[in-house]
Amino acid sequence: MKTVLYATDCSKHSVGALAYAHQLCLVLGADLVVLHVYDLPPITVSTIRAPAQIKKLAFHEHFDLLKNYVEKYLDDRTEGVKVYLRLVENTSIVEGILSKSRELRPDMVLVGMKDTHTLRGFFSGNIAKALIDRVHCPLLIIPNDLAQCAISNIVYGTDFEEDDIIALRTLVRIAEPFGARIYVVHIPTTGEFSGEEQLSWFNEMLSQKVGYAKLEFKLFRHQGVYKGLSAYMVQVNADMVALLERQGEGFFRKLFHKGLVKKMESSVNFPLLSLNA
Repeated sequence: MKTVLYATDCSKHSVGALAYAHQLCLVLGADLVVLHVYDLPPITVSTIRAPAQIKKLAFHEHFDLLKNYVEKYLDDRTEGVKVYLRLVENTSIVEGILSKSRELRPDMVLVGMKDTHTLRGFFSGNIAKALIDRVHCPLLIIPNDLAQCAISNIVYGTDFEEDDIIALRTLVRIAEPFGARIYVVHIPTTGEFSGEEQLSWFNEMLSQKVGYAKLEFKLFRHQGVYKGLSAYMVQVNADMVALLERQGEGFFRKLFHKGLVKKMESSVNFPLLSLNA
């Protein structure tokens, strides 16, 4: 990977995510672009400054904020990673991130999970869902307080589809520099056939087309996909879960359903990687 784009609100509650992003880039050998999306304050008719001047002042104010934030919390840890600072003015966090992503074409976009302390509802479930639907590259969503980027075990949820092969090739590019093991797991739904034969076929196909030595395959029966995935991650001591966002009915779309997002954000303490089909 060449470039990771990390978006931050420059709050103290996102310091861990900044450190995680830096460590990730250090292992992957990637450049780190730290992005801050800001909004202009309301302009009243009584102001004596021209709109262009207000925009210029706001830009410099937020650039200094971002620069000081990175210098303070990364300190001398920037050694080994090229760090670039970028600003986007936009009333929408999602549109700001997407516009910079389209411009820079990073290999990964990294954001923090919803935090009760974050400004403007930054990185809420709705924002994460919108990015999953529209971002062109893998999207990594991490707890804001997860400062250590130690990836030894990754769980990948599969439905035995051909698109999984492409997704797993991408995942190997992330796992290999860490020497991480990838657990490819399928959680059968109620009424689904056993899946043993399908798992054997999928295993053989991946061995031929992906060729990563540290791949393991498992059928894991549980009541419900979400609970089953969470239980399996605990069982294998996973550091990350990776899922393919399929057109129309991806698992992440279900995960970010109104009734699940609060549960996820209050209980999940591991990174979530979305891979688009």
